[in-house]
Amino acid sequence: MGHHLFNDCPKRVLIRKMINMETITSYIKSRPDTTRAEKGFERAELLSILDGVGAFTVFVPTDAAFDALPRELHEGIEEDEDVCDDIFMYHVIQGSYTLEDFKGYIAPEQDEVRVPTAQGEDVVIRNFNDTLSVNGMSITEPDIGCSNGTVHLVIGVLRPPSMLPRSAEAGTPRFEVMSGEKGVRFRLRLSSGEVVAVSKGYVSRTDCLDDIETIRHELLKAEVIEVDENEEG
Repeated sequence: MGHHLFNDCPKRVLIRKMINMETITSYIKSRPDTTRAEKGFERAELLSILDGVGAFTVFVPTDAAFDALPRELHEGIEEDEDVCDDIFMYHVIQGSYTLEDFKGYIAPEQDEVRVPTAQGEDVVIRNFNDTLSVNGMSITEPDIGCSNGTVHLVIGVLRPPSMLPRSAEAGTPRFEVMSGEKGVRFRLRLSSGEVVAVSKGYVSRTDCLDDIETIRHELLKAEVIEVDENEEG
């Protein structure tokens, strides 16, 4: 079992001194590939908070990350206020933390640290071969400094454990590797049949498989199979 970030310092907030930098909200709004996250944070009434005094750490999914969500969860985010609040508050942590900060909280005999979110449940930051992930999701652009905290871009939408389907806890998930115009990509399918993440495009198959191996370490067991890129997810 991993260490819990706030076990020894429940009130600690790390604030880095920054001058003339945009807020987390301004940064999210400035990116053309985070418009869907922006809308979600807005529906959850978090944009005004993330535009104010921090400090915060926010895991921001890119627009492509939402394509991997099942239709019912898409509808929940758009139509159910409680679902939307839970999802997007789960992406926010009190305090400003870089990846190096998280690494510093992982005990030598452990490979992870559990971090409480604004939603109330923990995310799990794991270190495998000196590469950090959050809930098994790759962090594609880490340590983006803002005036009121830190942003980390992630390849998937994080979901609280209480919102995961029970079938995801049993059976063998699998990575489906696809080659096409967007390069070599993979998607992660749970044993329930639900696709929970779609990767970026990789130039080489080796780089794609290397990232899969990193995530497989988090998931313990998963199949890797070849699929047609045009096959429905």
